[in-house]
Amino acid sequence: MKNSCFVTSILLVSKCLFADVLVDPLVSYTSLGPTVCFSEVSYESEDDNEFSVKRDTLGLNAQITSLAVTVLLQAGYITDSEFRDSYLDNGSGYSVGLGLAVAAYRSSRTTLSIYALLDRTDEEYEIYRHRTIDVYVTDVHTGAQLLYMVAPNIGILGGVAFVPYSNGSLDYKGRELEIKRKDRLNLQIGMEFVFPSVTIKPELTFQRDNTITIVAAFKL
Repeated sequence: MKNSCFVTSILLVSKCLFADVLVDPLVSYTSLGPTVCFSEVSYESEDDNEFSVKRDTLGLNAQITSLAVTVLLQAGYITDSEFRDSYLDNGSGYSVGLGLAVAAYRSSRTTLSIYALLDRTDEEYEIYRHRTIDVYVTDVHTGAQLLYMVAPNIGILGGVAFVPYSNGSLDYKGRELEIKRKDRLNLQIGMEFVFPSVTIKPELTFQRDNTITIVAAFKL
């Protein structure tokens, strides 16, 4: 994620589907590719308790770019999730996201991008006798990322990610507890490897949120 989807990324497109995002608006094109994300995100509840959730997510990222503007689409299946230091360790669910990125500055080697993304995560944990705990979280992710191409097909990137809005709930037997993300500000580092038909970007989000994302983006 901590969460930050909690990650290393082969293409980036944010937190972290799965809550964290790396974008690359360059020229007009459409791309689609698989994503693997490993994250740990910290939350706080309305009764002032803190807890962390670890998630493994498989999904798809798509981006549609026209000149300097990129539309971001994310969808993923949470194959495994668990509350850290808790008996809740067999959760699963899904995450979807929709966002927009803009290339604020661009030169022959450098691109500065800013983005905003709305992300929704729904999970279910079975505890015993078919009783479940349901977790729902809606986050807004914003940030800025700087990409510098050290060679024609190799780039390094860094960025800052911020979550200005987070709202969710933990439901059990009809009772609801309000929760929200605690890791609001995080740093991002990564690399970009450009091939004729695919872009690969390993990315790590860290500080309070620890996330590794692996995404492969194939140009269509």
